[in-house]
Amino acid sequence: MASGILHFITAKWQEIATNYRDLIIKDPEIASRIEAILRMVSYLIQGKFPFSQEISELVYTASNLLTLTNDEIYRHARKLANSASVIKIKRWLTVVEYVEVFIEVGSARLLGDFGRWVVVLMVQILKAAMRLVLVFKHKDGIQCRPTIAPMKRDSKTLSEMNNKQNMKNDPTAQELPVWKGERSGRFVRSLSAGNRRQYPNLDQYKMFVEQEPTPLTERQKLAELLYTVRPVLHILSMFTFGQNSWKPWLISTFTDLSRYLIAGDTTKRTFQERQEISRRYMVLLLYLLRSPCYDNYSREKVIAILGFLSRYIPGSSLIIGPLIEYLPYWQKTYSYNWTS
Repeated sequence: MASGILHFITAKWQEIATNYRDLIIKDPEIASRIEAILRMVSYLIQGKFPFSQEISELVYTASNLLTLTNDEIYRHARKLANSASVIKIKRWLTVVEYVEVFIEVGSARLLGDFGRWVVVLMVQILKAAMRLVLVFKHKDGIQCRPTIAPMKRDSKTLSEMNNKQNMKNDPTAQELPVWKGERSGRFVRSLSAGNRRQYPNLDQYKMFVEQEPTPLTERQKLAELLYTVRPVLHILSMFTFGQNSWKPWLISTFTDLSRYLIAGDTTKRTFQERQEISRRYMVLLLYLLRSPCYDNYSREKVIAILGFLSRYIPGSSLIIGPLIEYLPYWQKTYSYNWTS
């Protein structure tokens, strides 16, 4: 009896999974709409009832995991997936990046403040270990965030991805209208691109050209090491000196600034790597929102600036008002504020 029920449930689940996979392959944009609805729900339910923060983070985490799953379904169906061990590590690392906020919020609710910090430390050590394996063992270059970026599922982008795969399978297929220099890494229009009006923006084609990670020098590996272990160093220093001490903040700041000085020239990079480097420069501004700097100096200034913008820019209060209310929660969540 029990085995019959188990067999029925397994068969039904396989049927549902197959139907869902066929739906995603047939219409990838419907997956984007489902994910967008989940994210909107996660924003709307915050602060509406007890445990709303935890449930909101759970829904948002589910939307990110669903995005990753849908992307993998489409890549596998279009034979865009790669079964190499490096891809498997990247998948698990992306999963950890997506669930770390919910794990932190949930552990704070169940285990208290000390238990929360122990769990956060374990998560950061796990992430650092996987990233170091990618950098030093697999020579994977600069680590982007998120490790596996979500696919663009609009019809034009998916059409270009299919054209790229067809080119691999059919040598006589038409050449993509973009070419990458082997030494410089720069993108230029190929002879088949025709006139400039037909292909005005090269950026939309950069994702369709194979871009192997740029090899890192020893200095750049050291810089990437510092970037990877910085959250672990910060948490350990907080255990040593206390959460309200300036020393963890200064240690983290010094580590971040040092890696920029050590890395040296980073101009000859792939398109994705240059985007990641630009993102890391922008993230330095978060030090103004990180305690104890935020608690002692920048909080009043940041709120005053946001208040000024909401008063003098028509319609901005609809966005800035909830942002001001959400800022204390975001600022106290380590996985949002310190691990970017």
